[in-house]
Amino acid sequence: MAKVLFSINPITCIGCAKKLEDRFYQQSGISAVNVYGQLGKILVRYDSSETDVEHLENLLADLDYPMISKTTA
Repeated sequence: MAKVLFSINPITCIGCAKKLEDRFYQQSGISAVNVYGQLGKILVRYDSSETDVEHLENLLADLDYPMISKTTA
């Protein structure tokens, strides 16, 4: 399993954070998602044979949460 920590603008709406989490879980290869809305962080654990960081970045952009930075592991 690979993981990536995205930095985005803070999310103050709990429902918006939940929607974001739900959309990540709908993607193939996602094993865990933690949205830290007030911190503007999203930690995603994923299977790199099924998805990649670029796909996840595009998902964020499509949901109007553009990535500020990322850290991969």
